[in-house]
Order: sequence, then C-alpha cells, then structure tokens
Amino acid sequence: MAPELFMISLTDNCNLSCKMCGCAQTARKYKSQELSTEKILDIIEQINGWTKEAEVVFSGGEPFLRSDIFELIDSVCNKKLKLSINTNGMFIDEASADRLTRYPVYHINFSLDGDNAKTNDIIRGQGVFAKVLENLCFINEAKKKYNSQFPLVSLNVTIMKENIKGISNFVTLAKDYKVNNVFFQPAVFDNTNIQGRNESIVLDESEIDNLINTLKRIESEARGVNVYAQIPDTVLLKDYFMLNKNRQAVRKWKCFVGYRRMSISSFGHVYSCCDKFGDIGQNSLKEIWCSKNANKIRKKFSNCRKFCLQTCYASPESESLYRVFRSLFRKENK
Repeated sequence: MAPELFMISLTDNCNLSCKMCGCAQTARKYKSQELSTEKILDIIEQINGWTKEAEVVFSGGEPFLRSDIFELIDSVCNKKLKLSINTNGMFIDEASADRLTRYPVYHINFSLDGDNAKTNDIIRGQGVFAKVLENLCFINEAKKKYNSQFPLVSLNVTIMKENIKGISNFVTLAKDYKVNNVFFQPAVFDNTNIQGRNESIVLDESEIDNLINTLKRIESEARGVNVYAQIPDTVLLKDYFMLNKNRQAVRKWKCFVGYRRMSISSFGHVYSCCDKFGDIGQNSLKEIWCSKNANKIRKKFSNCRKFCLQTCYASPESESLYRVFRSLFRKENK
C-alpha cells in the first residue's frame, strides 16, 4: 500500500533561528547535499506514478528559501496532487499569495508561537509576529479575489513555557485573521530529533494542569467561532512533559509511524521517526517503502515506548494514521 502522505523537506536552511529547532545544525552538516530541482521533480513524478490519492507536504527549514519553489509547486499542482506547505510565513507577499491561490494549493500551515509580538518574537525572532499576520492578510485577499476557499490556512502553535499564558487567545486570533485551523503541538525538543529533550522548555506540574484546563476550554470555544482547534490528547500531556520526574510512566497510545506517511529529508534519506528506510539516490521510493529494511524498522517502532507524542504518528483513540491525519481537516467536509 502506498503512503497517503509524502512529507518532503525541501531544505534545512531557514531565515529564522527558533529556540526549539535544530534545522540550522542539519543544514550545516549536509550543506552540499541538498536535493536538486531535478531530483525533487523526479520524486514528484514517482509519487504521481505510484498513487493519485496522496497528499504532498513541502516542509523545511523554510521551503520558500528555495529559488525553485514555484517550479516545484507547479509540478505537484499540475498533476492534481493535493499540496500542503509548512512555512514560517515570512515570504508570503502579495504576489506569491496570488499565485498560491490560483493553483490552488490545498493547505498552508503558518508557524506562530505567541499570541502577541513580545511572546512570539522572543521565540521566533524580532518582527516575525507582525510580518506573519500581514502575510496572512495577503492570502485572505487573494482568496476573496478568486472566490476560493483554498488554500486552507492553519496556525501551528508549539506549546512551551514561554507561551502557555496566552495560549487561549489563539482562537480569537484565528477568527480575526480568517484562519481555518489552529494546531496545538507539544514542544518537540528538537525538530530534527523528535525524541530528544530540552528541559528549558518543559512545563512543570502546575503549568501542565493549567494548560490542560485551558486546552479543554479552547476546544469548546473554537467550535463556536467556526475554527477547528486540533488539541493533543490532554490525558497524555502530563506524562509527556513529566517523563523525567516519572520514570515509571507507561505509554498509553499506539504508534503508526512508517505505515501511512513517508518522510524524505532535504538530502534524500527516506525515514520515519529517527530511523532511515533508505536513500533515494540508490532506490526508488516504492522499492524503499516495500523493502525488508523498512519492514524491520516498522516492527521495531511497534515496540517503541518513548514519549514523543507527535500527532502525526500517535493517537490513543485511533487504529490508523489515516484517521488521525484526516481528522485534522474534517471541517472541510462538513
């Protein structure tokens, strides 16, 4: 069975230096090995020849740093594959918003980690908050111009010590800027190593209790203002953040990493979680996905008990990653 989601990292380079991100180190390590335009176009051709139902996600680093970004977007959209883009939002000017809406791109996910400039910019950089909101307006103006509901727009919020006091304000922010979804994601202590830990951004027990109550309220409030708030399972949050203090904690969810989602690094490794399935310089995507090595790694992951709590991989109430990912966009089908 082909994956239903292909996550392609176009680059590990980024114009920002967010405190929880390890992309800059990866970019330096693989500086001369970034995938060429031709290789990414070949990957897109392989996906199109393998499955017509897949969603392609461009991520990074910052995808819009690539000079060929619109050529790559052209390739996906011309094949009628569904395309989503994860971005820090700094390069979505009026002209690019117009192009993204005319394709149309299915979904754009803007990262924002504070409900105000002071909080957000401490985490992501000076002037980022105002710029992202300005660029969100360009998308909304283009959607109005072309009478299009696409691209769907999301805010991705990383929950950490610095922003939990204002976390409830994101629903109002989303409503004010015509955002479709707000994704609340527990801090990935290093987004190039999702099972690593950085205690400087871990919440203490009282903060976690307050956060859980706030998230429950957010979920209810969001439904009333036509914003979909994707909330991590609050039952699991305490174990996740308190792991170092509670070594006896038992993981309470199932992990489906490597079954529905293929991740491709900016230097050509096909991987899931922290293990490499193969290299696109040596084999096709399909050969890698169906290989003995990939199956061996999937079996290893099925016995994993680490508390990564990544919503793209795990859900306590679901039996497949397909349901997990589809639930993120259920509002579209209502």
